Amino acid sequence: MNLQTVFINCLYLLGIAFVVSVIVYTVLYTTRDIWYESTLRKHQRELTEHFRESCEQAYKELHRGDKNE
Repeated sequence: MNLQTVFINCLYLLGIAFVVSVIVYTVLYTTRDIWYESTLRKHQRELTEHFRESCEQAYKELHRGDKNE
């Protein structure tokens, strides 16, 4: 093999490595976004449920105080 063939092979391998790295980066970035969105929705649901339970508890205690008077 002469020097020109080696150089062309190196460019070819470098191109393949670049394409693979772009694909891997895209997959990981998309996966991270999906995970982040699902985690955010889960925390929002938990906060909403906690807030709802707190409001219901406060409402019950408020009306319990009214009945005692």
